[in-house]
Amino acid sequence: MKRADKWFSAALSLALIIPLAAILPAAPARAADIFSENFDSYVNGTLLNSSPGGWVQVYNGPGDAAQHVDNTRAVSGTQSMTLTGTLSWSAMAYHAVSFPSRFSYDAMIYSGGSAGQDNGWIGLSNANYLTWYGTVRFSLDGYIYAWNGSYTQLMAYTPGAWCKVKVYMDLEARTFDVYINGTLKGSNISIGFEGTPTGIFLETGNDYVQVWFDDVKVYDGVTVTTNAATGVGATSATLNGTVNANGLSTTVQFKYGTTPGGPYGTTVAGTPSPVTGSSDTAVSTSLTGLNPKTSYCYVVVGTNGGGTVQGSEVCFTITLYFIDLPLIQKSQ
Repeated sequence: MKRADKWFSAALSLALIIPLAAILPAAPARAADIFSENFDSYVNGTLLNSSPGGWVQVYNGPGDAAQHVDNTRAVSGTQSMTLTGTLSWSAMAYHAVSFPSRFSYDAMIYSGGSAGQDNGWIGLSNANYLTWYGTVRFSLDGYIYAWNGSYTQLMAYTPGAWCKVKVYMDLEARTFDVYINGTLKGSNISIGFEGTPTGIFLETGNDYVQVWFDDVKVYDGVTVTTNAATGVGATSATLNGTVNANGLSTTVQFKYGTTPGGPYGTTVAGTPSPVTGSSDTAVSTSLTGLNPKTSYCYVVVGTNGGGTVQGSEVCFTITLYFIDLPLIQKSQ
């Protein structure tokens, strides 16, 4: 007797490996700022000539009332410092700072002027405000310049937008580097003058221009950012970060483990390491032998002569999902 054909199904469990990354916000981390000001701690309208927070009004442009804390424009918070110049007479604010031999300063600048106007300055000064160091000018010809007694053209600019200026100062080598919106535009520029700066200044040009300044900082040491993991697989992943050595040779490491917030348990070298220079450098390390269905957290760590700085934590999870698919089989 011939057996009847009979169909049946069997469940086959297929493990589909799906990496899930739970990424926490990763903000840049660095050693404590030497000086930091975002003007949010003052009452809106506070006049510069009242010396808020230690700021000194050096020049007053068209008058004291035009130099004040302002809430119409800001970057990190709700307020900034606005200065207004006049023809042949600028407005200038100065704050004393104690500088190490190597450091960076940066600030956000918004010029309310137009092409053809003198749109502002930022730099370092001695105590009599007459000798300037590591100075950047937004000039009336539509270009940004580094100034050390003579001008080095950096790039064209358009007024009416926030611009980030960062300057790395090496008082031992007597040079400075300038970054505009995160891009290196001038390097190893001679400081040009003897002596050392005693503070930072913000200034309008000698023109009828209103300028806003925000997020003014002076800092040294290393700046690090922990970035999202990539290439997450069944048992492997690549950890990523960004390191700015701020002029000091910096050793790079990653710490990782399965405990959020640490202790992380394992430390591995980053690549490249050491990092030098004063620009942002991408660093990474590749891991293998990770456990499926496990969450990992990690941080990037930079160490140089300015100290050790650990970035914020980033986590990722490798999860196995099992999906039952029918397997069709014919009996014989």
